[in-house]
Amino acid sequence: MTHLEPATMPPRSQPALDVPPEIPLDAAGRVDAEVQCRRCGYVLMRQLPDADCPECGHAVIDSLRGGVLRFTDPRYLDRLWSGVGIMIGYVVAWFLCLILGWVFAMLVGPWGLLVWGIPPLVLTAAVWRLTSFDPGRSRGEQPNRWRVAARAGAVVACLMLALTGGVPLLEMSSYAGSGLSEAWLLGSAGVFECLRAISKAFAFVGLLVCVRYVAKRVPSRALATQATVLAWGFAVAGAVGLGGKLFYGGAILLMFNNFNTTLTSVSSTTVSPPTRPTASPIATTTHGGETVETWEVKRADGSRAELKVTTDAAGKQQWEEKVYDSTGFQTIAWCDVYVDSNNNQIFEMADGPPGELEFLGPQAVTAHQKFPATSSSSPSSGPVSATAGATSSTAANPVAALIQPVPVPPTRPADTTQQIGGDVHKTWNTHHADGSADIYTQVRMADGYQAVTLEQVAADGSSSRTTYLIDATGQVTNVNTMQSPANSGGNFTGFGAGALLMMIGGVAILCGLGGFAVFFIWLVVLLCLLRPKLREARQFARALATPHFARYA
Repeated sequence: MTHLEPATMPPRSQPALDVPPEIPLDAAGRVDAEVQCRRCGYVLMRQLPDADCPECGHAVIDSLRGGVLRFTDPRYLDRLWSGVGIMIGYVVAWFLCLILGWVFAMLVGPWGLLVWGIPPLVLTAAVWRLTSFDPGRSRGEQPNRWRVAARAGAVVACLMLALTGGVPLLEMSSYAGSGLSEAWLLGSAGVFECLRAISKAFAFVGLLVCVRYVAKRVPSRALATQATVLAWGFAVAGAVGLGGKLFYGGAILLMFNNFNTTLTSVSSTTVSPPTRPTASPIATTTHGGETVETWEVKRADGSRAELKVTTDAAGKQQWEEKVYDSTGFQTIAWCDVYVDSNNNQIFEMADGPPGELEFLGPQAVTAHQKFPATSSSSPSSGPVSATAGATSSTAANPVAALIQPVPVPPTRPADTTQQIGGDVHKTWNTHHADGSADIYTQVRMADGYQAVTLEQVAADGSSSRTTYLIDATGQVTNVNTMQSPANSGGNFTGFGAGALLMMIGGVAILCGLGGFAVFFIWLVVLLCLLRPKLREARQFARALATPHFARYA
């Protein structure tokens, strides 16, 4: 009878995939090194790798592996792997959406810029995956606070971007009738942008702390060191950029407040809402619940003015006037005047070159003559003709009574004379014994128009400036009056301080953005270097995740 020897099964701790090769084992397969338990610190000398710690019951094999990444749960490694891929895809999405945003904006208007909200969502997904919790590690071993900070920062950054982008969309849509002031819009946009900068910095710093934790478990000291440097770099760049935005926002508020103080001080020259010309409009159209009426005034010199009044379903009106010279070139794009259903003027935008309309605040401060003379007996259709040099009646033109005679320059030669293009600029400075001064400026344009400005500066620093626009026939077509109280330093102090703060803030913002861009590119390179190591760890972990080693995987 043949004697059969019993089969000898190797200890579970012997396979190379079970115990790291750097851990020595004795002939019996027991630990032959002073390795401490990861949970309680008990020395595991002479313990079997597949046993539990005699002190706390923690698996010995877990302490032998020392948290090496390749011995962790493959599902956790899958999340890290996909997070790196999404983060690299975020860069591609950022550049694509930057280009597509402008393309869509040209095709469908400002709402096309909404595609700029896609990259932050991709970034949030990447941060969420890269900061995943490892179920095989205890919470005390993982950077849980930074993991929460990174995720919260990414989500808040998306929210703040939506709110910041919503302000200009609100401005371009219907905020004119909602009672929101420009100061409120500027302030809210600035607060949202600062909160976005803070949350974005927290997102990147928290992300890099988690990446450093992963790099240490690769293990790769070089990648962990790079992650540490990048975390500090993003923190510094974020602080510099935030400081720049605070300086820049302070400059805008300072300049706006100074400018708004100037405007609100001219209550005596604030005009009532304009009235329609007595003649019937030459065109009336209705579209989408809005009624658009158009008037046209032709002057003797060949120039003409167009007035368009748009009335929506709620009764709110928008007045827009444009002036063309005799060649058909648009010389002035007049302000848009918004009038609500109760005939209250909401605000008025300053006149200026086409495409450069500037918001002046919630109060109308520009007293300008909407039209030259129009006859109350004008025909009910067709353009309204105006004779050169005619004057408007107060009934036909509500601002006619506010227009004062145009001041004449001093009889002496001009103190300075400059020719810019076809325009001739002359300035007279007159200083008085009481410390006040008069500054008279005359600009003669090539098309025959004139701009005359008289600024009277009192001894206490207060000033009053009135600008008259005169057409080629000598008729005043626009009067703009602004006053500066004495406590504003004549406007120049506030604007000077604001300009200095704006310059400092702009430099800081550029430095912060530059640093952020450099560190972001470095982060992408770091993740690209980490990606192959994660691939190796995934392959190892999947090979280890068999029923034989399921307890330790």
